Formats: sequence, structure tokens, C-alpha cells
Amino acid sequence: MLISVVVAIYGVEKYLTKCLNSILSQHFNDYELILVDDGSKDNCPAICDDFAVRFKNIKVIHKQNGGIISARKEGLRLTKGEYIFFMDGDDYLREGFFDNIVVSIKQNMPDIVAFDYTIFNEEGKEIEIFRNPPLGLYNKNRLEKEIIPYVFSSKPFFSFKINMSVWSKMIRREIAFKAHSIIPNNINMGEAVAFSSACFLNASRLEIISNCKYMYRINSESITHKYNDRMIESTCSLFEYINKTIEKSNILNKTQIEDYFVYMTFLVIDNELRLNSQKYGSIKEKLEKYREKCYEMFKYYRFIGYPLKYSFSCKCLKYNLFFLLYIVYKVKTLLYSYKNSCVVKSLIL
Repeated sequence: MLISVVVAIYGVEKYLTKCLNSILSQHFNDYELILVDDGSKDNCPAICDDFAVRFKNIKVIHKQNGGIISARKEGLRLTKGEYIFFMDGDDYLREGFFDNIVVSIKQNMPDIVAFDYTIFNEEGKEIEIFRNPPLGLYNKNRLEKEIIPYVFSSKPFFSFKINMSVWSKMIRREIAFKAHSIIPNNINMGEAVAFSSACFLNASRLEIISNCKYMYRINSESITHKYNDRMIESTCSLFEYINKTIEKSNILNKTQIEDYFVYMTFLVIDNELRLNSQKYGSIKEKLEKYREKCYEMFKYYRFIGYPLKYSFSCKCLKYNLFFLLYIVYKVKTLLYSYKNSCVVKSLIL
């Protein structure tokens, strides 16, 4: 069997049927489809079971909720394909998605095939096509010079030279296994970068092809759009993982690790101050805990040369200026609310 498709599923009953039908309707059929129900509380488990009854190439795993990493690990455990493709349950594939990917695999046998994707919104409107670096086959030498030094961040600040999403590539089975085996299960933000960077470090051949038939949904109900009460724990685990494994590589540009830490720290602060409804004392305690767990990075990094909102937020956390940071966010929230109210009034009038 050439390809194993692994779909980790949680809370996507509105989109799951379209996702699965888009896979099953492809002309290419040398694949198995593994559905991992990560303890979903909606109708996803029943949808998975219904498809498994109707299609012999589908396997279903039902497990307690443990996060995206644990779900993918469970799916990997059942795979038999030479290559692994991870897909999100709220996305879908256009007709012919597998065609030139399979050509690449059969002709050049790369460890990773990377491709583009199309972004669309809840209304189905296509917003943007993400394009990867120059097309072609990258051997180990080109990987180490042109791709790996930019896997955590590139210029301008926090842009990526190559898409790091897990679903934007087809990966040789043994490389996917090796990468996932060392990633902690409690990482739920930044897991794609952790996984993809490990894959690139272990790969000898990468082929980048033109294929924008993966349709990525901007989902307002996803983890990135609501308060994440596990984000501090997840981010601390992420950088512990990075420092213990990936940063040991002499290929990586160490500046990009700082760039990535600055970006993720801003997300932690924004998650607590903008999305957390708890009082100041509780929020302060959580941010202090984050700073303590990442003490060495706060001690070493100076947070200079970044866009203002990133450097200001990180410096406030570094130098214990919690209240200043809190007030700035409150004022920002009030101004945003005022601006929106003015827009509404102007529309009514």
C-alpha cells in the first residue's frame, strides 16, 4: 500500500462528511483511511462508524480525548502505507489531489513531498493560495542550506520559507514515526512546527511540487480562536522539546528559535489577557508561572528588533511589568469596542 491517510477528529461534525467524501472520491485508490475519534462529544463518532461500515479501506479508532499529538500517534500505530498523509477533519481535497504527489513519489522517491494549499472561509470563499519555495528536488545539502535554517521563522518576522503545517506534506512512514515518537502529547499549539521541523531534520530528499488542491478552512471555532486553558503548559513543553532535541542541531539558525519564542510568548500573553475572563490576580499568577518555566529563555533573550507589540509584551513579562501590560490590554479592548460601536451607529444612521 502506497499511502496511509490519517484524520484526527474532534468536534467537526459539520464538516466531516465533506472531508471524508473528498478523500473517497479521488481517482487514486491505493490508500487506506484511518479515522481517529479523539473523544469527540458531537456526532463525529457515529459518522466515522457509518463510513467504516460502507468502505472497506477505512479503519476507526475511538479514544479518550488526549489532544492532536496523541490522536495522530494512535493513527500512525495502525498505518501500513509507505507514506503518511495527515489531514484535518474540517478541511477537504479537490479532485486530483493525489495525482502529481503520486508521480513525485514513484519517480523520485523523496522522504517528503511538500505542496501548496488554498485557504477558504466559512462561507466557502477562497481567500489565498499559499505558495512554497522554488519547486524541485532538494537533496540533503540543499535541505540543510535552503530549508532547515528557516523552519522556525524567516524574514520578515515570523514568516515561513516553507509551509510547516502537518497536512501540507506527504511523509515517508519511518520519518513520520521518528518525529512523532519524541513529541510530548500535551503540545497543542506549535505542534505542527515541532513535527515538521523534526521531519526535515531527518529527511535526505524533499520534493516541492505545485499542488494547491488541499482546501484549508479558517474555522472560527478552532483552538486558535478561543481561550486555551492549556496553552501555557503546552508552550512550556514545546520549548523544552525544542531545546532538548532540535536546538542541538548545528544546522539551525539559532536566531529563528528566539523569533519563534517571541511569537509564541506573545500568543500566550494574548490568550491570557484578551481571551481569559478571570481576574487580574489569577492571570498574573499564570503568566508568572510561564516566565518561571521558561526562565532561561527570558534571561537570555533581549527582545530587541521585533514589531512593537511583540517586543513590548515580552519585555513587560521579562521585567515584571504585569500591571502595565494588563492596563494596555484593557485600554486596547475598550478602544476596539468603542470603534465597533461607532461603526454600528453609523450603519444604523
